[in-house]
Amino acid sequence: VNILVSSHTDSRGSYAYNMDLSLRRSKSCINYLVQKLGVKGSRLNKIAYGEFLIENGCIDDIECIEKLHRFNRRTDFVIK
Repeated sequence: VNILVSSHTDSRGSYAYNMDLSLRRSKSCINYLVQKLGVKGSRLNKIAYGEFLIENGCIDDIECIEKLHRFNRRTDFVIK
């Protein structure tokens, strides 16, 4: 079993900041899986999407409520 950890951000902040944030988010998830749950690191892969895959219309300069921004701040796990 392999797990792909893909992390995302909302569109607030700069593109570079959001890429770094999503990378840190995916690394944190992987660390948790390895340290707390004993998953072998060799079975884990990460990808940082930043604000690239927004799930709703809350992109740059579009005003959205906090609940909608929060929906885009996520980490997805694909188990293969």
